[in-house]
Amino acid sequence: MVIETSGESVKYMYNGISLSQYCLNNKINITTIKSRIKILKKSNPKLNDNELVTIAIEEYYTKKEKALINYVSDKTNPYDNIEKKEFSSKMMSVLSNLEKEDLSFVILRFQENYSYEELSDYLGISKEEVIQKEMELLSKLKENDNIKVLSKQKKN
Repeated sequence: MVIETSGESVKYMYNGISLSQYCLNNKINITTIKSRIKILKKSNPKLNDNELVTIAIEEYYTKKEKALINYVSDKTNPYDNIEKKEFSSKMMSVLSNLEKEDLSFVILRFQENYSYEELSDYLGISKEEVIQKEMELLSKLKENDNIKVLSKQKKN
């Protein structure tokens, strides 16, 4: 529901509270949702604001869940076709020990090449938090015994 319009500024409602408050409560980047609403409005001009807000929120959750499901539920080794099978199995071992959210982050950042800004929008956190998360994950990965073995093999 739109409760206030002043110039270009529109205040949306969702689940009985302002969209801004809903996003804050659920750790969603409001800019991501508003951007999605604008895109939806252009491609679906007949939808009212309530429908646009609902679809934007639902798509946000669907996209986030789908990415996690796609990357985590597939137990096949994406590195099987690589010639160096030993590297492949050790890398898969490293990745399979990560939490679901961490694995999703690693894949989006390093396989899908998401930028810090894209990850910020996708995860609903600031760019600085994305960079911090990346540093923490890389530090955590460096402590993994399989990474140490891979690192030694690379030097030889």
